[in-house]
Amino acid sequence: MGTKQKPNAGGNTSTTPASQQQVVNSPVDPKQIRGRAFEALCGTDGAFSCMFALNPMITGDLVQSLLDFFIVNCDEPNPIDILKNEPSKTIWSAFFESYESKAQKSDTNTKNPSQSFRNMLACFPAKAKQVMIALDEAGLKNCWTLQKSNKQPDLNEEQIKFIDKFLQAQGVYNSSMDLSSRYKIFKALRGKLPVPETKEAK
Repeated sequence: MGTKQKPNAGGNTSTTPASQQQVVNSPVDPKQIRGRAFEALCGTDGAFSCMFALNPMITGDLVQSLLDFFIVNCDEPNPIDILKNEPSKTIWSAFFESYESKAQKSDTNTKNPSQSFRNMLACFPAKAKQVMIALDEAGLKNCWTLQKSNKQPDLNEEQIKFIDKFLQAQGVYNSSMDLSSRYKIFKALRGKLPVPETKEAK
């Protein structure tokens, strides 16, 4: 594959678009930013680590496409809205490619890795913000407002186990996700926690 050319976001006619100029002026080399972000996302405990273990080729292309998009749109305050309204051809193609290439078994997915991969692929929008955070932490200057809240949902141990089992059954469990992210995906998949039994007087 040849080197991908970054699109000129917003049709800017200047020789150096603002988004690319910010990358050039960054104290960190653009290649280092991309490399660090990719490693953070696909490496151990990364947001895409489980997907990468199942199908590194498709996941690699997917993550690189997302990195391209967010780097080019680093001067946009709400790039996810753009991604939602202007779908990426690479991401769209990934869904079809997932049926053509067989996923490999991993430590956490041994029964049906191909279906598990497709389930994870379908949940990629929930991970888009993680790509932004990875680029931000890698040194990319941007206009994004990233809330990195450490607040965790108030759940007991049994409820957490229930959520994890539910996500595993759906093929989207990722041990690298914090509890808050797992709970958000649980709710997005319309999961419902069991109602605790009330102790009534006999």
